[in-house]
Amino acid sequence: VGVGQRRRYSDTCQSSSSGGTVLEKPEPFVGLNVYVGREKALIPHRRRNIYYSHFAAEPVKIVTVELEPLAVAIDQVRLAVDAEPLTPGTDEDNTRLLDIAKNVPLKAAGIRTWKAFANAYVCYMVSWKDDEVFIRPSRLDRAGRYEFHRDFGGYRGPAIPATEIARIIIEDYKGRSDG
Repeated sequence: VGVGQRRRYSDTCQSSSSGGTVLEKPEPFVGLNVYVGREKALIPHRRRNIYYSHFAAEPVKIVTVELEPLAVAIDQVRLAVDAEPLTPGTDEDNTRLLDIAKNVPLKAAGIRTWKAFANAYVCYMVSWKDDEVFIRPSRLDRAGRYEFHRDFGGYRGPAIPATEIARIIIEDYKGRSDG
């Protein structure tokens, strides 16, 4: 399924042998983070755990902040997320994986702390649901952490090609005083 195409999944559930409810198929939502810095953009792959939460995983696509390389990387990671099987495991396994995931972008950038990373990279949350795409640029809160809000601009509307997503991200980044 390409960008802008809709994939429909059943909302049916089934009981698991452990007594919990397990969705038969993933919900129709795919999301990724694009971290844009002065010279490069980082897009970690995403994995889904047993709760259908997405978390950062290696490999990380590292590309120049140019339209074509960024668009290709967005498409590649998005399609990999859409096809990625669930990561099975216990609650403990998933907690450990989420702890590891927190460091994936830092490791790719060669930066040791989130504070330094957030000062060097702007984060853009990109997500697809049904026939829409959402692009949310970040700002730093008073504590130096990423925060996202619809009032920060970005895009919400009909699904658009990855080249348009990359253009919106690049234009926002270059329009910032520190970009």
